[in-house]
Amino acid sequence: AGIAFDPDGNLYIADTYNHLIRHVIM
Repeated sequence: AGIAFDPDGNLYIADTYNHLIRHVIM
């Protein structure tokens, strides 16, 4: 899995096993 931040500072968690991107509001 990997993590990334969008320009608004939101954290995204990319699960490479099921190709699902979950949006986590910090």
